[in-house]
Amino acid sequence: MDKQHFRTEFRRRARHIYVYTVHYFRKFTHPIHKWLDKIFSSEVMSFSTIWTLFVPLFADQVMIALSTVANTAVVGGVGSDAVSAVSMVDSINALPLQLIIGIALGCTVVVAQCMGMGDRDKAGVATCQAITSSTLIATVIALLMFIFAEPLINMMFGGAEENLLELSVFYLRGISVSLPFYAISQTVSNALRGMGNPKISMLFSAGVSMLNILFNVVLILIFDMGILGLIISLLAARLIGTVASLFYLIKFRPEINLTLKGLLKIDFPMQKSLMMIGIPSASENLFFNGGRLICQVFYVQMGSIAINANAISNSITAFYLIIGNTFANLVIIVCGQCVGAGKFEIARKYIYKFVFTSSILAAIVELALYPFMDIMIMAYNPMPDAIDLTRLMLICYCIAHPIIWPMGFIVPSGLRAGGDATFTSVTALSTMWIVRVVLGYLFGLVLDGGANGIWIAMYIEWSVRGIIFFFRSRGKKWYAHKVV
Repeated sequence: MDKQHFRTEFRRRARHIYVYTVHYFRKFTHPIHKWLDKIFSSEVMSFSTIWTLFVPLFADQVMIALSTVANTAVVGGVGSDAVSAVSMVDSINALPLQLIIGIALGCTVVVAQCMGMGDRDKAGVATCQAITSSTLIATVIALLMFIFAEPLINMMFGGAEENLLELSVFYLRGISVSLPFYAISQTVSNALRGMGNPKISMLFSAGVSMLNILFNVVLILIFDMGILGLIISLLAARLIGTVASLFYLIKFRPEINLTLKGLLKIDFPMQKSLMMIGIPSASENLFFNGGRLICQVFYVQMGSIAINANAISNSITAFYLIIGNTFANLVIIVCGQCVGAGKFEIARKYIYKFVFTSSILAAIVELALYPFMDIMIMAYNPMPDAIDLTRLMLICYCIAHPIIWPMGFIVPSGLRAGGDATFTSVTALSTMWIVRVVLGYLFGLVLDGGANGIWIAMYIEWSVRGIIFFFRSRGKKWYAHKVV
């Protein structure tokens, strides 16, 4: 009886503590919520709705960053050669990944505009057609990557050590197999975001990331499988993610009407709408990352220290990009629905509000992470001579990123939501190749600025594209395109 009395009393007091905590928390945060509601609410979307979109998108980016850092750190335990090989291949693999993301982005925009118009059936058709096209494209690319892996690696990084080249060829062929699975899960996630349901998308992404990390720890650290373990864990995680995402659409989203017949039947008008956004965005991603790949070749000419410092810096900056990437994804959903509802001025205001908010939050995050910079660098088991270079690259990045990046990347995401994909793609490609690649070669190799010279060229390119996109967003042409 005493035990029962104790349990009852414990539950009663615990409930009181919970009720009082929630009450005072709401009382404390109410003025903040009221202020944010005044800033972000509109006749199209309330702050509460935006917040419910932001949280899962943010969690999704956190998981992606953690997965990237954790995987690179795990590989770092194998040796600096493995880290460099993965970095070199990832710079190539970024091309097909970004191509798929570009096609999937078309799905997000079309679905968001359909939802803004209140046409859920058309949103379902768009989802099915996007899955079909992205899977076909990914399968073709995967076959080409597998067949031509060796000549591609030799062409891009022929000046690297022989051991690096062998590891890179093996890794590139291995990860190419998982590309179609990535295409399916990415398209489903983008469709759910366009529908205003990023929570499920985040759960899929988080699940795949956690499985990938878990498999990497088991296969690499416990079974000592090295690069092979990295390949197997990525393939297994993406396969599970694909099966789960398709099961969710079939079981819990009947309005999408996902059937084998629907996937095999090509709806040409809908494919045209998808590709109107997808092809320019995919082309931009493809050639943009092609420019980054050329810069990667510059690092190879600088030697192993520059390759190692760049690989570690790129992985750590994934944390700094969490806030910015979250707002870049959020603005597509919010502005897409505003444009679909015909509220163009509201869409424009959201773009600027997200840019400003992203800059402030990014600065706060980078200041908070600064004391842990050396700890993060050492987690990658860097070359001794690469430590100081990596630290300097990251400090410069923390200064430039909050000021320059949001205008150059969040604004074009908002413009794409209005259907202005061609202009944003042409601008991004032009600034990448004319500014970043040319100045990267000049500052990095000709003037002997090394890896920092290439990163300075990157900051200049961000500034140029940000100015161009700002003036484009001030006009009316960006939302004059009819997508659906």
